[in-house]
Amino acid sequence: MSGDGATVPIWRVRLAPILSLPGVCEERLAFEERGRAAGFADALAGRRFLATRLVLRTLLAKRLGIEPEAVRFATNPDGRPVLAPPGPAFSVAHSGDMALCALAAPGERLGVDVERLRPVPRALALAREVLGAAVAAELEALSPPDRAGSFLTAWTRHEALVKAAGSGLAQALAGPEAFRHGTRGLACHAVPLPAGYVGAVVGTSPVPPVLRDFLPAWLEGRSQVPPASFALPGGMPGPQPGLGR
Repeated sequence: MSGDGATVPIWRVRLAPILSLPGVCEERLAFEERGRAAGFADALAGRRFLATRLVLRTLLAKRLGIEPEAVRFATNPDGRPVLAPPGPAFSVAHSGDMALCALAAPGERLGVDVERLRPVPRALALAREVLGAAVAAELEALSPPDRAGSFLTAWTRHEALVKAAGSGLAQALAGPEAFRHGTRGLACHAVPLPAGYVGAVVGTSPVPPVLRDFLPAWLEGRSQVPPASFALPGGMPGPQPGLGR
């Protein structure tokens, strides 16, 4: 997303088909990435991390006109990954079998998040601690079966906002005033996802981003990444992480 209202792509990624490709992740990723995946307590979660990183490399390589293994990452002062040398802005998230990857012009603020719908026993306590009293009150008014989904919807918006604002979650909690100042000029959009998932993207443009589905064939070079075909529905005004029902 850019300040002039231009749209940018956000990719929906099913991870299971990518994991079924033999050796594709291990062959194209850096030693550091494979080492990080090996540190996951859940081996499947580690493989999903690798698949998500490979998709990100593939999309960035397409934008830069290089091979995926030639993409180099560094860490900025906020602890977030960036391109080295500097290049397009990007944000990535995964949960369960679903990942989201978004790209924007260099220097743009951008954040995405996705969550698999599941029970959240401490939803009210987490909402009070992280999302604020207003969201917690909305959640408390819901029946328990509806509460988890609404909490996770609000959580994805908050996480995407934290990423776009350039602060980690711990920093946002420690300095709420500075965090709120950093969210000025940002807009939040819900990301339509298959049943069982919720997602959000935050950036500097009120124009909804363009939505694409990533195909495993692109990793094997059997087909070229096509241009965007359709855009997301209208975004939510402002960066508030409320329930928005």
